[in-house]
Amino acid sequence: MSRMPYTLPLLSAVALVLVFYPANLWWLAVFALAPLYYFAAAYPAHPLRVTLWGAFATGALYASYLSVLTVVQFHWLPPAYLFAWGVRLSFIPIALISGTLMGCAFLLYRLLRTRHAPLNALVGGALFTLSELILKYIFGSFYFGAIGSAATGVPFLLPLAALGGEPLLSFVFATAAAFVAEAFISRRSIPWAAGFVMLAVAAAAWAHPVLSGHEPFSVAVIQLGDRKEAGFARVGEEISFPQLEARLAEAQQLEPDLIIYPFSPVEGAVFRGGETPPRSALGVREEALGAWLARAAPRSTVMTWNPVRDDGAYYNAYQYWRGGEMVGEYRKRALFPFLDYTPQWAKRLGLYTTVFDVSQSAGGTVKIGEVTLGALLCSEVNHPELAREDAARALLLVAAGSEAMFESGIASDFNLRAAQLRAAENAVSVVRANLLGPSALIASDGSIINILPQGASGVLHGTLNLGKSTTTPFGRFGSAPLWGMLVALPLVAALLRRYGIHE
Repeated sequence: MSRMPYTLPLLSAVALVLVFYPANLWWLAVFALAPLYYFAAAYPAHPLRVTLWGAFATGALYASYLSVLTVVQFHWLPPAYLFAWGVRLSFIPIALISGTLMGCAFLLYRLLRTRHAPLNALVGGALFTLSELILKYIFGSFYFGAIGSAATGVPFLLPLAALGGEPLLSFVFATAAAFVAEAFISRRSIPWAAGFVMLAVAAAAWAHPVLSGHEPFSVAVIQLGDRKEAGFARVGEEISFPQLEARLAEAQQLEPDLIIYPFSPVEGAVFRGGETPPRSALGVREEALGAWLARAAPRSTVMTWNPVRDDGAYYNAYQYWRGGEMVGEYRKRALFPFLDYTPQWAKRLGLYTTVFDVSQSAGGTVKIGEVTLGALLCSEVNHPELAREDAARALLLVAAGSEAMFESGIASDFNLRAAQLRAAENAVSVVRANLLGPSALIASDGSIINILPQGASGVLHGTLNLGKSTTTPFGRFGSAPLWGMLVALPLVAALLRRYGIHE
């Protein structure tokens, strides 16, 4: 070890990579960080800088891998090429920030160690989870590295999200890895490690949702196989889109309660209130879109995802249509800078990244028959607080989106996991509709009922049995109790060391 001090950190970096897309070896999440915990704990003779740099290397390498599959392959509107290159080069600060936070977390883990192995493991898990939460705060909806999302591969563990959300799952995986390291340091830690695992499984079983009521609701999602199939309708005296019309007819034959096309059939915006699009703008009048959908699917309720111009402002919206009439609309609540709108400071520099700026809205639920639908539009699937808000009054969440700006499928994979986590956190069913896939119907415990994988073209169809459970602890309190525990554990260890009780 003295000749190759960074072997174990590199091993953890490789294991973290294998946990996620495309390998998806979820079970490695239990062990991925164990070599790094052992590296920080078992070599007290190493200078502190070795621990810091070793953990920095793990975080930076893992973040670099994620960046290669996301921001480095980012594509946007051709005129915004400076913005696109800025995003691609952001892998440098992403790697530095991620490595620094990982380095600080494991350096603190080493400095706060006591003779109490269970406390050491819990502190180690808390520090890692805090670093991850800080990364999520910095990178927002486009942080695709949360180790807790690996729990979507563990059906018996996923309901734990109902107690503390995705961060609790990250804490469980990180703490389990710390217990593995402690067990290698001292065999006396093995019973504690086994006890922690049994406690986590028991808590997940207790948190499994029990729904009251039974409301079957069938959904058909139209998905395209690749970007070549994507396109827009021809707009003349009447709208014409033969490929999509064929898919709508196929979906309608299944007699679903709702058909979802997770994109806009027309290029540009849908203009409301009789306003006619100017010659310089792409788009159609709302009445024309409704009339076309009534011809294409006359017996069905159809949802499309459109930019909408209303009273001089643009909104990103899910629109629900039936018989030529719009029966409901949801407008995006959480906007993402540079993708939904260009910030004012960037405009002053002459850097425009959007054709038009989308305005923020208060959202709103939609009722289809007796079923109230909530919504998470595109990047909103990574906003747990929005899902909590809607789950309090909705039986089903619609999470439609597209990650077409990324070449690889890693963002789509993470957002499918995010949809499963939102379901498990709130004990509510979710439809994940993705233009290029994967699309899935997700039960209230986060398990997938039916899925159409990425690259497949067709109609995903299935029936969700909707019901209402009591509000989950996460739905009621969010992550606040978990934050308190994550902060308290390192403070307890610090106090033990301060007063010499750790000896």
